[in-house]
Amino acid sequence: MQTTEKLTHWKQLKNPDYIGAYALQPGEEMILTIKSCGTEQVANTDGKKQDCLVIHFMEQVKPMILNSTNAKTISKVHQTPYMEQWVGKQIQIYARRIRAFGEDVDALRIRDFLPKPKSVDPTKAIEAINACNSLEQLKKLYTSLTKDEQGHPDVIKAKDARKEVVK
Repeated sequence: MQTTEKLTHWKQLKNPDYIGAYALQPGEEMILTIKSCGTEQVANTDGKKQDCLVIHFMEQVKPMILNSTNAKTISKVHQTPYMEQWVGKQIQIYARRIRAFGEDVDALRIRDFLPKPKSVDPTKAIEAINACNSLEQLKKLYTSLTKDEQGHPDVIKAKDARKEVVK
């Protein structure tokens, strides 16, 4: 049975700080642009904190904890093991069923190929961004854009520039 209704995974209601497989609709994939990458203190389910590799994105999605499998995939796709050289690069994430900790779980994985560029015309989005007169208006507009528009480098630049003007 196929439905166009957006489904809500129960883990989304817990509002964790990081994106997980539950953030994707069944069969959905996301193309995201890396904004930054580094080590952060992350609390596990027991509340204990540990250093983890975390990537943040230019698009308005939560950051992702990067395990070794996904870090190796980024290194392979972008032909560099250096995190500083990943900034501005795109990855495509999807959910996959894996065996971990003695059970089958859904996990985020990164495709082992470069995302195909979307043919998005950013002109209307940029014009709308430049017409915003407040941060609240800019945020509302930006969140109403499609993921492809939000991820377009020219739209991101226009949004960041407009933020400085309407502060």
